[in-house]
Amino acid sequence: MIRKPMIFAATSDLSGKTRGKAFPADQLNKRRERGMGWVPTNVQITCFDTIPDGPFGALGDLLLVPDESTGFEVALPAGAGDARMMLGDVTELDGAPWACCTRALLRSAIDRLDRVAGLSVTASFEHEFQLARGPSGTGEAYGYQGFAPRAGLGEALCTVLRAAGVTPDTFMKESGPDQYEITVAPAPALTAAAAAVLKRFGYEVP
Repeated sequence: MIRKPMIFAATSDLSGKTRGKAFPADQLNKRRERGMGWVPTNVQITCFDTIPDGPFGALGDLLLVPDESTGFEVALPAGAGDARMMLGDVTELDGAPWACCTRALLRSAIDRLDRVAGLSVTASFEHEFQLARGPSGTGEAYGYQGFAPRAGLGEALCTVLRAAGVTPDTFMKESGPDQYEITVAPAPALTAAAAAVLKRFGYEVP
């Protein structure tokens, strides 16, 4: 059987989770024009995957439209295929930005800052994480002895980031047990926010 690649179209929601839908890669032209069905109540999903009471219920239709410029691909072990992801915009059915789309909210804030104050934002995000079954030890913060056992992980993350058009900056052993940090180079606000989501996706892939 020939494996058909799929692309995960994602939105970074208000709970800090990256959620979305996957579609066959050969439908990209259609999906970037027409998107996929999405519903307003999805914005209420908490970080624990529950949906509290809110104004949307099961009503309403939206579109999740992938942005090809944010395409990201992670090579997986042999036989597992590759993981492909694009960030998307949540829009109304007529293509207008939805009021709760996080990318639309960011664009609006960037435009307003420029319009009101003539300012722009250059930013970077650092991501810190703990390895569940890493080599434990004390007195290794920022040291080579803490870095060396995970050098391969750092190299893999940096390789994936470069493939996504994101420039890695540093990788280090942090202060906590089995805690590490990776940073990327500063970029304009919308690009920096996309890089933060892509970076997190890169080490969420199994």
